[in-house]
Amino acid sequence: MRPIREAIQKKCAAGPSMGLRLLLYRFTMVLLMAAILSTLMATGVLSHLAHQLSGALDIQQRNTYAALDSQMDALTAQSMAMSEKLGKELDAFLAAKGIAFDELNNDPDTIAELEKRLYTPLSNTLGAASCSGIFFGLNVTANTSLPNAEDFRAGLYLRYSGLQPTVASEQNVICFRGAAKTARSLQLQMHNRWNPELNAALIPGSDQVTAYQGARLADGCLWTKRTELLDTWEQVMLLCVPILDGGGTVRGFAV
Repeated sequence: MRPIREAIQKKCAAGPSMGLRLLLYRFTMVLLMAAILSTLMATGVLSHLAHQLSGALDIQQRNTYAALDSQMDALTAQSMAMSEKLGKELDAFLAAKGIAFDELNNDPDTIAELEKRLYTPLSNTLGAASCSGIFFGLNVTANTSLPNAEDFRAGLYLRYSGLQPTVASEQNVICFRGAAKTARSLQLQMHNRWNPELNAALIPGSDQVTAYQGARLADGCLWTKRTELLDTWEQVMLLCVPILDGGGTVRGFAV
């Protein structure tokens, strides 16, 4: 108050002026605002508004969590259904070929043929699910003589070329991982960072899922933390589900 009083005294000594009137106006507005705030605080109006805002934000948070839980449950159910279809198609393919699963190793032509057969359940699930991509990896590789071949998995990775707020039918699906022969036979555009096989060492939770030995598929599902998608700018959360054959043996994973 002292600086204000001194300023007023100086203005008064200098005579009436526009500056003095402006100063008095500002001082009056400050006092008026202080009086209004004091009244609101004393009557509890501000506390009531803050309580209303807190309640609205709390409701919005609960709704967001509920929507997220519902979406994750739907994705889990869709992924489990896809895993079961992949397992059945794998069994049918091996039976038709008259070969054992391990004989797929070092046989790129047969692997490409199998990937083409498994494309349909993979593509159908991608079109129905609210996700940016989908893939499977089998516990075989086209070349066991390569360095770190134990980490490589034959599989097919389909993803959208861009994350656009449109329906799935209006987005362009590209091949991110998979045999080149498979992509060409399905007329799929190949990503500029394409590779023929998946590197399981870079997929969080893949080891845990493929080591699953339980009886219920739901117990083998695993949601990962958000991770960076290799060779892209995207960050993703992965849902890993084991792929079982007719005997209950884990033959790979679906994500």
